[in-house]
Amino acid sequence: RDGSLIFAAGYALSQTGDAISQQTGMESALVGFALIGTVTSTPELATIVTALRLRRPEMAFGQVLGTNFVNLSLLLLGDAFFRGGPIIGELGSFEVVSALLGASLIGVFLVGLLEHRDRTIFKMGYDSAVVVVLFAGGLGLLAAL
Repeated sequence: RDGSLIFAAGYALSQTGDAISQQTGMESALVGFALIGTVTSTPELATIVTALRLRRPEMAFGQVLGTNFVNLSLLLLGDAFFRGGPIIGELGSFEVVSALLGASLIGVFLVGLLEHRDRTIFKMGYDSAVVVVLFAGGLGLLAAL
């Protein structure tokens, strides 16, 4: 029963995203990336905040990576249901740039994990500050595409 509710909510969310895209003239890829991505990430945000309040940063970090790995594996399921060949074969420059942005953000955090320095800027590690700048710049680039 709960699974049906989740699927119904996901369907409604994708329909809403499509309507927003059509009514605003925004590309559907940007709506999916920025708006729907933000909305569907709010449960993860609650988990991260709770983990940090429990002083379990490894749980917060693991949750972020775990969610990303599960979401990426859903492309396999998408391939099974998509009529027209592999999904990746249908993607364009927006998706390539967004994938490169995601890989870059993960790369910055990996360097931060390996380097393990305690230097901060605005109470953030240097890696987090770089991620904020990269994400903002990448979002601007994606909007321009």
